[in-house]
Amino acid sequence: MSATAGEVFAAIAAERDFQDRKHGVDPHGIGTWLLLIESELDEAKLAAVKGGVGRDSVRHELIQIAALCVAALENHGLTSNKGGRDI
Repeated sequence: MSATAGEVFAAIAAERDFQDRKHGVDPHGIGTWLLLIESELDEAKLAAVKGGVGRDSVRHELIQIAALCVAALENHGLTSNKGGRDI
């Protein structure tokens, strides 16, 4: 079953709210964000192999990954202020 972009963005926004409530708003370095995203990607791969459901489904893991990407961009902005380097 497909979803509209609006539905996808709403799911990501809801996950961002959930993550902020669960973990608080805690800025990280860009490298830490990448490690957090990689951890969720590993969970998505495991869900694909094991057939996870609910919050452990591949689709929900993808929403969590997208929400972490959004959080990283909120934390660090959309453009680099270090002469083009992001690290």
